[in-house]
Amino acid sequence: MDRKTSDAILNRLRQEAKEASRPRIRAATIDRLVEACNSIASGDARKQTRLPAGSQPSRTAMTKISASTIDRYIKARAKTDPSWTGPTRVTIQRDAGLRAYVTARESERRKPTSPRSRSSRQKLIEDAICQVPSVEAQMDLRHELESGRMAQRRLDILTAGLRHIPGIDIDHILATENPKSANLKRFLVVDSNSSGRTDSLTAEERETLRRLVERLTDNEELRRDGLTFSNGRVKVLATHRAVVKPLEMRLIQRLAGLEKQ
Repeated sequence: MDRKTSDAILNRLRQEAKEASRPRIRAATIDRLVEACNSIASGDARKQTRLPAGSQPSRTAMTKISASTIDRYIKARAKTDPSWTGPTRVTIQRDAGLRAYVTARESERRKPTSPRSRSSRQKLIEDAICQVPSVEAQMDLRHELESGRMAQRRLDILTAGLRHIPGIDIDHILATENPKSANLKRFLVVDSNSSGRTDSLTAEERETLRRLVERLTDNEELRRDGLTFSNGRVKVLATHRAVVKPLEMRLIQRLAGLEKQ
């Protein structure tokens, strides 16, 4: 294989960390997870943890890369380095991305393993992959699935952005079998009041967008609806879920003529 499944998952996790509510903390958690997996896989975990005699886990127990062995490694490292706060076993099991990375690392090193908790669809897919006789072919399939997930994520971001650009019929483009070779002019929506222009907004439209940007960045007004503006995104106060992401905010600001130089 040109690229391991774990590498593809790790790349996705690092990209998503940049958009997290606390990107530095998320990135540090991922770094510690990777270091723990590397140490367990290489057999260095026993030497690096330096546990007192009698309390160190057996060599067999530290062999498998799993949420439990990583948790044990993290706690041992924390005794000499307070920065090793996680990820814990519970965190890995509850986080689909971290869990997928741990599973891939163990699969690539020894044999395919399944996450502790999976949806019915995930279980069906994993069971189907396990039916493939060759371990190499199984990993190829997992890599292609991960590549597909990343491609879908990019498509979702691009589609969401294009929907905010006036004059483009994104649904028509997506329904076309080969838009690359099609006449793209037929995908442009022409406003009868714009004299056929699709490349610019009217002063009134820009003013409307400016007022929208003002509301989306006014924390006093947003908090009345349980929202907040922070780090270029509009988030739900209770869950920190982003309802307007930085990419979308920058697009609105650009269309409104408020983009920072």
